[in-house]
Amino acid sequence: LGQVMQPGSLPYRSNLTFKDYVQMAGGYSPTSAPSNVFIVLPDGSARKLETSWLGFGNAPALPPGSAIVVPRDVTPINTRQLILDVTSIMSQLVVTVASLAVISR
Repeated sequence: LGQVMQPGSLPYRSNLTFKDYVQMAGGYSPTSAPSNVFIVLPDGSARKLETSWLGFGNAPALPPGSAIVVPRDVTPINTRQLILDVTSIMSQLVVTVASLAVISR
């Protein structure tokens, strides 16, 4: 569920990890928050998936009927806005340097 390319139901297989299921759903979408993935278990309880950034450790067991939820990243980098902000800062810096050069003469 959530921010994967093709959300939906997938058949349960005991040998698959949550990463396998995410791959089968098309992988993470550009707006996903892979570090905040959680599992809703069949009894209704939920737990956050804790994974090592090095890839070590065992993936938690997924019982049949579990739902893997990939939430949306609420603060994605907006490339257009980043370019506008950096351009604005650089232009102000150039004007300041030019002003200082004129004043120092």
